[in-house]
Amino acid sequence: MEQPKLEMNMSNLACITCRRQKRKCTREIPSCALCLANRRPCNYPADSAAVLPLPATEHVAKLHLDSEKPRNSFPPLFFLDSEIFTLFKSSVDVSDPNLPEALRELATFDDAYLLHLSENYFQSTHRILPFAILLGYHEISSAIYPAAFLTVGHCARLGQAMGIHDRRNAPQMFKSSVSWVEVEEMRRTWWAVFILDRFVNIALENRPFACSEVKPEELLPAEDGTWDKGEQTVTSSLAVTADASLGASTFARTCQAADLLSRVLSHINNNPTTEDRTAYYRQGLQLHSIVSSFHTFLLEEALANNSVDLSCRVSALGICSSAIVTLYYTHSCADLDDVSGQGISEQLSMQKAALDGLHKLAPSTSLFASKLTNLLQSNTPGVLADPFVAQSLYATAKLCLWSANESSNPEYLLFVNTLKNALQVIAPHFQVASEYLSILDKDVAKLGQ
Repeated sequence: MEQPKLEMNMSNLACITCRRQKRKCTREIPSCALCLANRRPCNYPADSAAVLPLPATEHVAKLHLDSEKPRNSFPPLFFLDSEIFTLFKSSVDVSDPNLPEALRELATFDDAYLLHLSENYFQSTHRILPFAILLGYHEISSAIYPAAFLTVGHCARLGQAMGIHDRRNAPQMFKSSVSWVEVEEMRRTWWAVFILDRFVNIALENRPFACSEVKPEELLPAEDGTWDKGEQTVTSSLAVTADASLGASTFARTCQAADLLSRVLSHINNNPTTEDRTAYYRQGLQLHSIVSSFHTFLLEEALANNSVDLSCRVSALGICSSAIVTLYYTHSCADLDDVSGQGISEQLSMQKAALDGLHKLAPSTSLFASKLTNLLQSNTPGVLADPFVAQSLYATAKLCLWSANESSNPEYLLFVNTLKNALQVIAPHFQVASEYLSILDKDVAKLGQ
């Protein structure tokens, strides 16, 4: 059987810029991924020769490209808001799976070639993982499900196979890195996987994470400017538990927010026994204190007069807002645990904190959404949105709609309009924002009728 061939050429040597900065080069011709991302010329040594990459890399890439195109009617609602999906007793139509062409093609290969694919695949793992992360982010942004959920899980397994999830204790697939740049690259790569893994689990209840919790002593990424230049400095990294008042880069703040989201999701997915409920609600109160303080700090930074401050905190604020909405929503509607209907004091304290927090969250998030909308509409340089902030705007708008239906306060509808305006501005850039708007207009609105 004639097996697939690849047209793309690759250099047998790293490009000049990557070699000078001691970075891993993906070696594509005419431009490697790093030079392409930084929009700079990519030049290779004169003695480099073009070679064909491994067939496995081509075929896996073809599978990923096929997954970008929606090929069935799988409802993204299941992953974007499983609660609404369940309330309307929706279901997934599996009558026509419509498999990607590349996957159907794999089924025709003999065992020897499939073994060859798998062996060569792992030889190129270190090159595939960064692209898989970008693919996962693209699928999340475009609301391509279940592909996004599966791709993120694939990223986690790739990182675990390489050993970058625990470089101190796990056996390493590739030679141990000795340069600061390589170690920092692996740290940032695994943090990116962690962020996406926690984000795709926001709307799904009782699903195991693809990667484990971050250890308290884990270091955050280095300062972004240092990393972009490829220069090692004496700037020290911060621990995850570092005080928020200490300076941190944009990516480091996003990692801190993802860690807090992870703690919230682990908390709400926990089903404590009757004997453990006191500790459970005490943990909720502790999370309320930590997450609300961090959210307030980020919000103050984002609402500063400088538009750069807002653009640097959009991702972190979006993830943190999603964490705080998830925590408050879970505890604001909790049933009383005591059979007498009295409820234990810790539960009542948590419920009061959640209700008070939700009332404060609506106006502050609306103010942030209004400023973000103005900056995006005016095409302010450097101001960008992302799917993380889109999710937080949706979650807050959903709560405001429900509050408007249950109370006579007209302010909630004003907040909803402001939040929906922000989503409408984001929608041309990220399809997921359009999906959130559709859910708000079609599904959430029905619940109040």
